[in-house]
Parts: sequence; C-alpha cells; structure tokens
Amino acid sequence: MPENAVSGAYSRRAHEYAEALGRISATAPADRDTIAAWALACGGPVVDLGCGPGHWTAYLDALGAKASGVDPSQALIGIARAEHPNVGFAVGTAADVPPGGAAGVLAWYSLIHVPPERLGEELAAVRRLLRPGGRLLAGFFAGDAVAPFDHAVTTAWTWTPEWITERLEEAGLIVEQVRRRQDPGAREHGEVWAVLPSGGTVGRRVTDVIGVPGWVLSGESLAPAITDLPAFRAGLQEDPLAGAIEALWTGRVAEARVLLHGAAQPSVRTRALLADCDRRSGDAGAAVSALRSLLAEHEEDRWEPVLRQHLGKALLAAGEVDAARRELRLALEARLEAGADAGLLASSRQALARTGLGFGPRTPTGPAGTGD
Repeated sequence: MPENAVSGAYSRRAHEYAEALGRISATAPADRDTIAAWALACGGPVVDLGCGPGHWTAYLDALGAKASGVDPSQALIGIARAEHPNVGFAVGTAADVPPGGAAGVLAWYSLIHVPPERLGEELAAVRRLLRPGGRLLAGFFAGDAVAPFDHAVTTAWTWTPEWITERLEEAGLIVEQVRRRQDPGAREHGEVWAVLPSGGTVGRRVTDVIGVPGWVLSGESLAPAITDLPAFRAGLQEDPLAGAIEALWTGRVAEARVLLHGAAQPSVRTRALLADCDRRSGDAGAAVSALRSLLAEHEEDRWEPVLRQHLGKALLAAGEVDAARRELRLALEARLEAGADAGLLASSRQALARTGLGFGPRTPTGPAGTGD
C-alpha cells in the first residue's frame, strides 16, 4: 500500500526512531503495567495498531497475549519483522485488518497525528475491528485543549479527556476510564480505556486456572477453591503445611493461624501464608505490610516472584490497583525469565488480567500455599 505523509515521515526516520524508542527498556514501567494488564484482560487476540518497530507487540506476545502488529510504514514493519521474527506483523492500517475478530485494539500513541476532524472516521475503523465486548486502549498526549504541536516526526495533537470521551462515544464505544500522568521531562501522558458493548452489558470474566490436584483458582475472585478434597489431601500428604493450607482455603482462618504459628520455624512460606490469613480476614493493609517486609528480604532470590505475586493480590484486595499491576507484572516477567512451569505462568497472567478490569476482587481473598 502507498505510504501517506505521516507514515512516510516515520519511514524516513525509522532506524533513528527504533534506536531511540523501539525497546521495552525505553518505555515507562507504568505503561508496561497498564498495557500488560489490559491486554491479558482482553482474553483473546489483540491488534497493536500503529505498532512501529514492534516492541509492544513482542512484549505482549511474550506475556501470553495473542498479539499481532500492523503499521503503514514499510520501513518500521521491516525492522519489527527482523527484530521479532516469531511475531506476526503486517503493513497496513485498521482498514486492512479483518473485521470483528479482535478482543482488543492497542492504539498507543498511534492516533496522535490524525487531525481532529478526521479522528471520528479513524475510531469507526477501530470499532470495526472489535468483537462485541472487545476493548480499546489508546495512549495520547493530554492537554487542556485540542491543539497541534511540533512533534519530533510530524505534527501531532493534544486531546482533552472530555473531547476524546465524546469522540469515542460517537463511535459507539463506552469509555471506562481516562487517566492522565505527568512524567518528569515529558509531555503530559493520557490513556483512555473503552469497550464495545456486548448485548447491552459490558463485562469480562477472567479465566479460571486449574490447580493440581483437586483445586482451582477462580478468575472472578482470584481465590482458590478445593474441588476434590480427597485428591487435594492426597496431593499434599507430604506437605507439613497441608492442614493450614486446607483450613485457609476452606475459610477457617483462625484455625489456619494456629497451625501456622505452631510450625517448626517461621519460614518464608509460613510468613507468606500468615499474610494471606490477614488478607482473608479483611486486613489487607497488614498483609501488604508483611509481604513488603518479606520481599525486601528476598529480592533477587527464588522467592521474589512468589512474594511479588502474593503482594500484588494483597494490594488488589486493598484497592491499590496501580501498585498491584506493577507487582504482578514484575512477578510474571520474573517467571518468564526463569522458565517457570505453565501453572505458575497461568496464575500470574490471571491475576494481572484481573487488574486490567479496573477493580479488584470483590472479597479480600486469594490463593496461598502450594502455588499462588
């Protein structure tokens, strides 16, 4: 397809752009938290629209999201394919992507060059890609007015939260939230989360994770539920903490505390389980404090991803969603780097996806003990 003025400008500076910005290490950790949680919450294929050199697409693919990238700049797509050969990339725009198949569309600073009078048609093209219940996450330059400015590559626009909300609603999407952030030395960042209605209701269920043996992690509450007690007991018969774990997972928190305090010594595992007792009894603040202390003692050892996972869930129970996203994203990245087994990766993806829905579990409960 022929390049337009914007994609041509990016193609001329493709290698310079990729060298400066085309690595995940060059992105803001807060953006990684947000994008990872959002993509995993989509629960299906995600299109990275205006993917540039493909770093976000590859990042999401590595985390387990089914991500593909599209960009009108042939030079940038060439770089993306060379840098990330196992990820799918295509030259094109939203009009070139098959309609109705995306559970999510990421437009991370890829609509900023669209003149305001044309943004409506661009958003209509994005809407066309989404399946019912599909989600859009867009990053943009926030401002107090809709106004052009001299971007490093070509003219871009700032948007106000009110203005972009109106444009998305005109395109048939429901805006869930608009957030702004000011990072040192940068223009003000904005992000907007929106969803295509599905049958009059908007909702998404995070997938349950099957534990072994005899239990499951609920995608709704992130809490463990024992589904086959004999199998569960048989699987933990060699575990000295089996009784405490069973008591905790069946809601007998006081009994679990007694058993844990009676353990031979206060190991990392027993201390993490005691923090989970705090969380299940409704004292998420105490759980967060205890787990932060534990993490400070065990950063960069084998316990770090486990403790970050528990801390993330405690923060989520405490309503600290942004902090929870950070811990859960770091736990997942550490597990991927360590080559953790599929069950642990599924647990991390499940919890991180839950934060992408914008709220935590309905009750302050969560898994413990044999895994997460």
